[in-house]
Amino acid sequence: MKARHIAPVVAALTLLFVVAGRISSQTLGSTVDPQTKTKAIVASFNKFKHLSKEKHGIKKEKYLRVESNPVVKANSEDYSGTYEIPDLGFAIHLRVDHGGKVEGDGYEPLTPDPAVRRAFTLRNGKIEGALLTATKVYAAGNTEKLEGVFIKTTTFESPTDKGFSRFGLGTLGRPIEVSGLTLDKFFYVDFERLCFNALSAGRENRSRTYREIAEPTAKCRACPGQVGTRSRGRRCSRARRT
Repeated sequence: MKARHIAPVVAALTLLFVVAGRISSQTLGSTVDPQTKTKAIVASFNKFKHLSKEKHGIKKEKYLRVESNPVVKANSEDYSGTYEIPDLGFAIHLRVDHGGKVEGDGYEPLTPDPAVRRAFTLRNGKIEGALLTATKVYAAGNTEKLEGVFIKTTTFESPTDKGFSRFGLGTLGRPIEVSGLTLDKFFYVDFERLCFNALSAGRENRSRTYREIAEPTAKCRACPGQVGTRSRGRRCSRARRT
């Protein structure tokens, strides 16, 4: 008799905990402050890898450290520009006023083929600190939340490396398969500034793939430039316009 009474009670308590957990999760997601969101997104773009292998008496080491930091600009208008992920068909065009209000548009892959894209406009966009929040509105009327942080990433390829830095917009989202890659975090590079800085420093400009930008190597440390081709030391098209 007791067992018959216990089973319904256990089931009821289990259901109560599940519902409470869902409510708590939803409440937390809606009340997280901008600073906490910023830290969480930035942390996801940090990386450290140090491998050492020895074969036939020859020791090989691979070292990669990526440090990411939020970038807060004194003038919000300076965030305006075009941010892209080369080769993969992602782009966001931002127009930001002095008060941090954001307008813009962009496009992203609709299928694993980056050439098949869908466009969107940004609604209710704003910047708080280094955090960008907005709603992407697609042509069919469906919407999707956009949250990203303006980040400076510095990549080191050895413990003594001085590092190579890039500025861009880092976002997290649902996994997307494109060009053989499955991505759930996206780093949109500000190419105009990257090209200008590369030219100012007298670096050779070469094209690069998304993998090379995400994990740059010592052989190629300049502007991504003309996507999908090698410029062989020529300036990229974007660099010519700066």
